[in-house]
Amino acid sequence: MTKRTGFEAEVLTRLEYIKENQKKHDKMINDNQNKHDEMFKDIYTKINHSNKRLDITEGFAKGALIVGSLGFFASIGTWVRTIIGGR
Repeated sequence: MTKRTGFEAEVLTRLEYIKENQKKHDKMINDNQNKHDEMFKDIYTKINHSNKRLDITEGFAKGALIVGSLGFFASIGTWVRTIIGGR
């Protein structure tokens, strides 16, 4: 291998320094990405749990509306029967 001197040696030294720093930064970025993935996994689990509870609540609300509507129409029927046919 030939000995490098002057400008060529300076450029290669700086490129090696940049390469080392790039490896350090890549490792830091990967570590941060892994941390964020774990954090978002927990958040998505909580959101999915909340969505499930909202779906259950919506089902109960629809059921209550149906029962209330049936009671309303039954009371109207009773009222009409009372007016038309007496007791």
